[in-house]
Amino acid sequence: MLDSNSEIIDFYPEDFTTDCKGKKFAWMGEVLLPFIEEERLIKAISKYESLLTEEEQERNKRGNTLLFVSKEHNFLKRLTQKFDEEKDSGALFHGRMTIAYEEFGLGGFLIDNNSIKALKNSNENEKNKNFSYIFLNPPIKVNFI
Repeated sequence: MLDSNSEIIDFYPEDFTTDCKGKKFAWMGEVLLPFIEEERLIKAISKYESLLTEEEQERNKRGNTLLFVSKEHNFLKRLTQKFDEEKDSGALFHGRMTIAYEEFGLGGFLIDNNSIKALKNSNENEKNKNFSYIFLNPPIKVNFI
């Protein structure tokens, strides 16, 4: 924020406090910033949205949550094995695999985002060191919160 006359300049303080209570190092502290009023922020930035490039507008949209897994990580082997098992048994629902928190430490649904077998066997992708999956949260019950 460079414009000192901005209507939301107070959202970007030059000086702020860091709470280091119970922390060993300053970088572990919690930065205490002012509360941002959503309506004021939206009103202030809305006049600039038409000035964004098409690429910038795309980045501002909600998209899929991606999970990246390194080729070298054991997690990929477990995911690949489970995908193969579910695919062979016909258990995949529209290409989605259900993953349980108890089994993977992550609960929800994964969609293979890279055709694992094609990437494994492709010389072009030899430099690609990770795989991506589209992650979908599990459904939340009405009035959960």
